[in-house]
Amino acid sequence: MGDRLYVMRSGETIKSQQTGFDITLPPTKVAELRMASTFGDAETNEGSVTTIVSGAVNADERSQLFVTDSL
Repeated sequence: MGDRLYVMRSGETIKSQQTGFDITLPPTKVAELRMASTFGDAETNEGSVTTIVSGAVNADERSQLFVTDSL
């Protein structure tokens, strides 16, 4: 309990003018979460309940968001 997690927005993919290859820009931090509790007793039904400590999560962007434990 109390662990910090970070909601990140995936970086935009752009074409490098120098090489012509697609490159993905680094993700940006959208929000910080604090783990309030956990549930489940097996790998297939485990999860966590979190609260937002800072930032905001827009549900319309959920396909671009991911959660990580490090920045």
